Amino acid sequence: MKVYKITDKDGFTRRGQDGETKWGKNVRHRITKKGNILCSDEVYHCYKDPYLAVLMNPNHGDYDSKTLQLWKSETPKIVNDDGVKSGCKTLTTIKVIPTPIITTEQLVEIAIRCAMKVYDDEKFQDWAMKWITNQDGGAAARAAERAAEAAEAAEAAWAAEAAAEAAWAAGAAARAAERAAWAAAGAAWAAARAAEAAAGAAAAAAGAAWAAADFDLIPIIREVINK
Repeated sequence: MKVYKITDKDGFTRRGQDGETKWGKNVRHRITKKGNILCSDEVYHCYKDPYLAVLMNPNHGDYDSKTLQLWKSETPKIVNDDGVKSGCKTLTTIKVIPTPIITTEQLVEIAIRCAMKVYDDEKFQDWAMKWITNQDGGAAARAAERAAEAAEAAEAAWAAEAAAEAAWAAGAAARAAERAAWAAAGAAWAAARAAEAAAGAAAAAAGAAWAAADFDLIPIIREVINK
């Protein structure tokens, strides 16, 4: 099964408490420990789509976007998937491939579209559609707004990410969905206002929205990228 893996510039990742794992051309690693819990030493993380890997990097690997390596990889089986990342027991990194570029505008639109999946407030939906269809004053106005409110938006992005984590941790599904919806909307607003916060906010919005509604992120990403 074809998947994608992101590492730092030297091919390293950090997995659970086992320290660093070194990947490379045609390098295969296998985990024999039982269990399939994501974000643990029971699985290796990978992604089903290269754009999804790049989108989620700020919230997962947090590798330098200018130097990270994206690996075309293979796994016999995905044993767990939370909608934004996958886990497998055996993974082979085949070769480094070009890292796809997602522009700030595209990151923002992805964040907004994810938030629209779960946050049905009429005013937000109206604003979001105008932003997507470029009816809110154009790119220049948006850029000026982002610059003016960058600091505030950056704080909002981090708050949205924290809210998303809280939503995932919440025990009651209804409460988790509600919190995630608010987190997704907050991250989308933040991304629309600050280029500096766009990457982290877009990732937070996508994760929070998925936690609330369990939808497929990849078609949304591809729709935006292929416009």
